[in-house]
Amino acid sequence: MSLLNAWLPQLANVGHSFYRALLPEGKPSWNEDQGKDMREALKPGTTIQVNPVLGMQTIPWAMLYEREVKYVPETKVCDQFRNCSPECTDCPYTKDPLLICPYSFWGYRYAIEQLPCWVNESMPNPPALIMKIKNNLPIYINLNVWRDFALWKEHISNLEALGQVKLHVAEVRHEMEKIWKSKGSALDLVYFYCHGGEDEVHGPYLEISDCRIDSNFLEASHLDWQHNPLVFLNGCATGDYGPKSYISLIDDFRKGGACGVVGTECPVTENFARAYADALFPKFFCGQPLGQAMLNVRLELLKEKLNPLGLVYTLYAYNNISLATPVAQYAGFGGAT
Repeated sequence: MSLLNAWLPQLANVGHSFYRALLPEGKPSWNEDQGKDMREALKPGTTIQVNPVLGMQTIPWAMLYEREVKYVPETKVCDQFRNCSPECTDCPYTKDPLLICPYSFWGYRYAIEQLPCWVNESMPNPPALIMKIKNNLPIYINLNVWRDFALWKEHISNLEALGQVKLHVAEVRHEMEKIWKSKGSALDLVYFYCHGGEDEVHGPYLEISDCRIDSNFLEASHLDWQHNPLVFLNGCATGDYGPKSYISLIDDFRKGGACGVVGTECPVTENFARAYADALFPKFFCGQPLGQAMLNVRLELLKEKLNPLGLVYTLYAYNNISLATPVAQYAGFGGAT
């Protein structure tokens, strides 16, 4: 709790500044005829759909913080939040700016989906927006790894123990390309468990054992994933694009046929990346919609482990995207650390 008190008030302070900048006065009109404001309409569990029109920039929507904040040494996280629900019904501290309520972060309060939106001809033939991954049994997964990570073999064992799962593992480029060529028409999930970063000119890349996978690499690979797999980028800052970004791996994967992408907003350690995936996949593989599963994992990490890092995973797909055929029975497999 001391660590949560050290970090969450700072994040809330920045998140509320961000909230005020994006949504002036915190109460933008969403329906002028009815005279209602957005905050009155949003209830815990509501799905917020974001259609980015800012080029390559990404916004960490989960970090927005709704309540007023006074960030001073006395500011603390509410010590009752683990016993409360996101509704915080009849909370006596609603107006206390010195008390941070985790449920005022959008990422703990709402399900957030980010869908592509084009205002020009930059993507004249966008892929269809997909609600179901048309998997059969077993589910086909391409797992691309950085082999010097300490936990990836343990992570493979956890994935294989989930249920009817067929893993095609690649440690190096030629193995990955062979899988894409021979199994590309059947892949349901393309999973990068590896490093992520930016080069000297702010070009994003993924790094497996022997090389970097950048935007030019993906273009030259002529991806044509007709089966529309989900792409999960479980590495550092794989969904973090700022004003200097001019290309996006998220767009590249979608152009290649991916039905959606999961990325991260900041660096994450391997311990957390593995634990997050071990907590998420059991829910998703048993048929739970991905956005709801991600929201549930965030709340579990917060309540059970006092760990706020679930906020940094972002969904670029429909919140309700799910497997057509569940491949596991959820029984609390895996754990968050």
